[in-house]
Amino acid sequence: MLFENLRFFAYSIVNHEREHGSYEHFVRRLTAHAHNSNQFRGRGAFCDDLPLSSIRSTVRSVGRWTWNRYTGNSRCHRGVMELDKSTPLAERQKLSAKRTHAVRHQATESKIRVACSVLHHQDKPLAIAAIAALSGVTRQTVAKYRHVINETRSTVVVALQPLPELATYAATNTPGGTSQGNATTRVKHGANQIPAGGVSTPQGETIPALLVSIESLIDPGEGPKVLGIVSAHRSQGPA
Repeated sequence: MLFENLRFFAYSIVNHEREHGSYEHFVRRLTAHAHNSNQFRGRGAFCDDLPLSSIRSTVRSVGRWTWNRYTGNSRCHRGVMELDKSTPLAERQKLSAKRTHAVRHQATESKIRVACSVLHHQDKPLAIAAIAALSGVTRQTVAKYRHVINETRSTVVVALQPLPELATYAATNTPGGTSQGNATTRVKHGANQIPAGGVSTPQGETIPALLVSIESLIDPGEGPKVLGIVSAHRSQGPA
């Protein structure tokens, strides 16, 4: 929606900006128009306005393409009714067919972008079947427009390990840790878990249990790594 609104506005001002302005001024006008048009809260599937990152991405995409490639005043983009009458009929038909194909291509891209935006705001994955159902195009067509789907991806979800596996990973990667095999066998589940207060011996003594707290961090380095930081202390038994 914002993309469609912004691109038509860009088409209407790009020629003037090329002749009397600059690319920077052109982008500033697009940015201002995008912020003024960002009023999607409560409209359809949108529960809030678009985030700043989406506005910047849309302005950058529309601005670059329009400034570098849009030629609205050339013969092949004038429309059927404005073609030069002196142009041979075969050439006019060729130019008209080319324009029709471009319009259809842009319309399909727009439908897919809107569908991706709706799924993104609903916190749903950008699955081809879901995009096809929302956009009204076939799954085969959606698959041909993967570049549009990739453009709309704003986050990458990295699945963390389950807590028992994370504990094993952390224990085996700290100084003095046990081997992977031994650490795995020491993980207890269900009824065999050690209670927080400790365990009792046959003589009635209470042995304080070893409490382990695990902090999971995301390494901002080259790839998604999970670092386990283990801090251990003994619980206080009964006095």
